[in-house]
Amino acid sequence: MVAINTCFGRLRSRDLSRDLSRGLTLLLVLLLLLHSVWVGAGEWSYHALYYAEGDDRVTVEDHVASVKHSFGVDYDLKMDVGYDAISGASPTLQSNTPVLTQQDAEARQQKVAEADKQTDKLILAYDPNGDYKKRNVELEDIRRSINVSLLMRDEQRNETTLGASYSKEEDYTSSSASASRLWWADRRKNRSYSAGVSVIYNESYVFSDGYADQYIDNNLMWDAELGVNQVLSDKAHVSLSAYINHDIGYLSNHYQTIVRGIDLDNNQRIERSEWLLAAEQRPDSRTGGGIGALHVWQWQSGITSQLNYRYFDDDWGIASHTLNWALDIPISQQLTLLPVARLYQQQAAFFYRDADSDDKVFNARQYGSSDQRLGDYHAWHAQLGAQWRPVQHWQIDSSLALYQQSNDFSAWWLMLGASYTY
Repeated sequence: MVAINTCFGRLRSRDLSRDLSRGLTLLLVLLLLLHSVWVGAGEWSYHALYYAEGDDRVTVEDHVASVKHSFGVDYDLKMDVGYDAISGASPTLQSNTPVLTQQDAEARQQKVAEADKQTDKLILAYDPNGDYKKRNVELEDIRRSINVSLLMRDEQRNETTLGASYSKEEDYTSSSASASRLWWADRRKNRSYSAGVSVIYNESYVFSDGYADQYIDNNLMWDAELGVNQVLSDKAHVSLSAYINHDIGYLSNHYQTIVRGIDLDNNQRIERSEWLLAAEQRPDSRTGGGIGALHVWQWQSGITSQLNYRYFDDDWGIASHTLNWALDIPISQQLTLLPVARLYQQQAAFFYRDADSDDKVFNARQYGSSDQRLGDYHAWHAQLGAQWRPVQHWQIDSSLALYQQSNDFSAWWLMLGASYTY
């Protein structure tokens, strides 16, 4: 997803502070232009988020400027412009034995060439000791994005929403389009139905011959969802949904590596000296789906609670459960607290192996990945947010969140922002 500066080939460095300043200036100019052109009701906002992973890994400075505008009561237009500065390091398997001489380098390259004759998978390097360790490698990138959506209401107040988005990094581009429809079951509006579909097209730079060259590959993703929302009382309602998605094309991460064992001497055994570093390879298609349920309840004290459950399953063998509980606690007319707690459990993909385990070696032909995000783990997420309305038209937003996975991954983030309603 991001460009990694390693022995893969040094990618050009950037002055993140300079680019960040330029991006913020463009966001502010856009807001002023839109506000000067449109007259009517709406809102503009700016939010900044700082995200940091544990173990000195990735950090992200995320900046988003948004404009919402209502054209009467039938049309709502929203636009988000984002600018992210990404830096830090990301773990991946690498050879742990230094190359000492030119003869040593040529001997290793010869082993790679021999392995290429026995597999159609991408072989990257050879370590004579079979010593491959995870190391954090530097990364640096800038991501720019824009999202636009238009909501339209008919005479029965049924809603149609059309959306489009685009984002670009140095080695990754994503474009998407979406459409959804919400319609009421009757005039009392106690029940509504919804349907939506989205399509995403991605292009990624992919290594083709070791780390020496890259080419552009792509994938196409689509998903569809159906839902029903039922009002139970003036203080409660429930929502049920079902969804399906399908991805096809290049679905691997070309910066992730694995270890493959290849019988180089054809003696029907795989020795440690026949372990080679290879690019991960995932299946080129993925189909999944699941269900979701949401219950919203407002207590006598004025506190509103949201309990949300989501189940997902796909043909990669990944199955997950997500339980999310959020509260809306009014402290005063100006201040509201927003605590969130989330539990997550996931079953590993059938082609995943832990890079730190004894069973980390794949054969010459099978799919393989050691990306922790495809592994078997559980996680928790805790967040405390607040909304403060110091004066009319203005709202200040803030939140602090902690995230922890059972496979030694952790992160935290801080968000600050402001919104103005006109």
